[in-house]
Amino acid sequence: MRRSFELRLPGDVPLALIAVPAGAFVMGSPENEPGHEPEEVAHRVILSREFYLGRAPVTRRQWAALMGGDPPDGSAADEPMTAVSWHDAQRCIARLAELYPSGVVRLPTEAEWEYACRAGTSTPFAGGESEADLARLAWYAGNSGGAPHPVETREPNAWGLHDMHGNVFEWCADWEGPYSDEEATNPSGPAAGSKRILRGGCFKCPPRYCRSANRYAAPPDRASPNFGFRVAWTPEDGGAHVAC
Repeated sequence: MRRSFELRLPGDVPLALIAVPAGAFVMGSPENEPGHEPEEVAHRVILSREFYLGRAPVTRRQWAALMGGDPPDGSAADEPMTAVSWHDAQRCIARLAELYPSGVVRLPTEAEWEYACRAGTSTPFAGGESEADLARLAWYAGNSGGAPHPVETREPNAWGLHDMHGNVFEWCADWEGPYSDEEATNPSGPAAGSKRILRGGCFKCPPRYCRSANRYAAPPDRASPNFGFRVAWTPEDGGAHVAC
């Protein structure tokens, strides 16, 4: 079983993180993958350090514990927090960092996100190639009823991470920029830009937009009903932290 631990938020609300090992993978997708976009240039990426990633997107209950306010009652409290901009996500992460100053609390880089989503696979979805494979792991246009669902109510990927496909798009640290076809080590995207990367697709998306390789981007001040985020943590600052 992969290592994990829980942060305890105010009100004794848990936030679970899963260990993601160092390793290498092919980021992007082959040209013959259904739904492939030209920007998904396949290239080898090396991630040289272990990091931890939220087992699920940050929920409304967790957001309220960190940022104040009352969470919704019932199952809605465990739905992903939505309508958050990149800047909103960073403010929440800064609050969490105040509570846990050891190590670096941050958004994952785009490369870390895809590596964790794939969990050792090279297929369009972490569960396989077909829509049925996606449906086991994701709330998406084919099964969501047009609304987000409580996290961890679909199967996890092989590394124990839930909702990497579908439910909500997840903000990453990186500015949007093109891939190179050359090997990269610990890439963190361009130094500047106008849009930040989001990954994973959402409850409204057809399968092609929920693929492991699919990329999306939006201005960092945009807060959409289908945008959320999950937390990454590293024991020490390895250069991937993005400040507010």
